[in-house]
Amino acid sequence: MVGLIVGVAISFGAAAMHMTSGAWDLDSAAAFLFVWLAPLFAAMAYDWHTRRQVHPTYAIGLAIFQAAFARVFVMNREPWLTIGRAILAPVV
Repeated sequence: MVGLIVGVAISFGAAAMHMTSGAWDLDSAAAFLFVWLAPLFAAMAYDWHTRRQVHPTYAIGLAIFQAAFARVFVMNREPWLTIGRAILAPVV
């Protein structure tokens, strides 16, 4: 349960930090990703220290956040915009 709460808090934190377009260089993107995921890493370290295992929710959340962050590099590219327009066309 705590893993899910930490994951939700991190996802809200990213929205509050106003992720910008895909014009990031790799160094600043890596630094942002590390800071963004620092609470998750801290929770994983605490879990490992107290239980000697990491709860699967943390691992799943980490994979989802990394996959979601990868889209920052393709957000303003034409293939991504085409896909996004096709998804939004029925509702707009």
